Amino acid sequence: MSRAIYLDHNASAPLLPIVLRSMTPFLRGFVGNPSSIHADGRRARAALDRARATIAEAIHASPHELVFTSGGTESNVLALTGYAAVHPEAVLAVGAAEHPCVLKTADALAKRGSTVRLVRVDHEGRIDPHSVLRQLDAPGALVSIQLSNHELGTIQPIRAITELAHARGAVVHVDAVAAFGKIPVDVHELGVDLLSLSAHKLGGPVGIGALFVRRGTSLEPQMHGGSQEHGLRAGTESVALAVGFATAVESCVRIRERVAARHVRLRRRLLVRLHDHNISFVENSPRSDVVANTINLAFAGADRESLLIQLDLAGFRVSAGAACASGSLEASPVLLACGLDDSRTRCALRLSFGPTTSAQHVDLFVDALGPALARARNAHENF
Repeated sequence: MSRAIYLDHNASAPLLPIVLRSMTPFLRGFVGNPSSIHADGRRARAALDRARATIAEAIHASPHELVFTSGGTESNVLALTGYAAVHPEAVLAVGAAEHPCVLKTADALAKRGSTVRLVRVDHEGRIDPHSVLRQLDAPGALVSIQLSNHELGTIQPIRAITELAHARGAVVHVDAVAAFGKIPVDVHELGVDLLSLSAHKLGGPVGIGALFVRRGTSLEPQMHGGSQEHGLRAGTESVALAVGFATAVESCVRIRERVAARHVRLRRRLLVRLHDHNISFVENSPRSDVVANTINLAFAGADRESLLIQLDLAGFRVSAGAACASGSLEASPVLLACGLDDSRTRCALRLSFGPTTSAQHVDLFVDALGPALARARNAHENF
């Protein structure tokens, strides 16, 4: 195989050519700080404002409610830590299968004295809205739940959660990083108060994200200095990154439904081909209410790390879960939170498709998987 087949778009999607083209003028010869009042500064400000408006429109928000950050992690940290700083007595209710940046931020806040409560998920990683309600015994709490899970693709019932949480006087933050660009994200339809986004998950540049902050939601900035980003995030904004982010959003929104339909077909094809090749597996991802590009499969008897290496050598880029947890020999915290046993979590792989993933890519992957499994199982037995 002359080129590697990339099946790890949830970790980071390849930069779209149209995004690179949109950024190039702001990387070559462009001078101007968006906070400067001279002509070059005003030109930078205009480009930044256009980018902000484009992204805000995609989630049905006002541009004044969108704060640029360095990515999904900073957006999540600003939401949780910024809220806790303003409301130190507030309960923080966090989904048990959240991204590590949310769970570790919650742990750090707990060490500082915040009351943190984990909301359990079922075997598919889904949260019962009423289980959230049971954690909210006082007004002012912050609920933080993913829109879709980064390892399983499970879509959470955010609207139902939000309605119950708001009735108890709670504020709701949603990590939409794994969902944005793949399913519709409408902050009004979801009813959320805070929502995190990231550019590089949808073909934009690495190093920029955004946090939606509904008017009236108070946060303490975590980076102090200038008054950029409505006073919530000091530091000179990167016009090039913002423009690239907006271009990626426009591109994804335009083709989202068509790509999602293709991913449904690819997902079905993958499962059929695995059966045709007599490859035994267990599907960890749910069959419904799931982001179609993401599927998590367990292959009994195959050591996860050995299998990843064998597939990588064969030219296939897949992962075992969150990229920030790669290199860890521990079982997936997401799968453990779902109640799956340790042996099943240690042989699980995540495949995540992108706009250019084809039926041929899926077929070639399944063709290579059988030999890779045999070698991985043999290595595990001889260990």
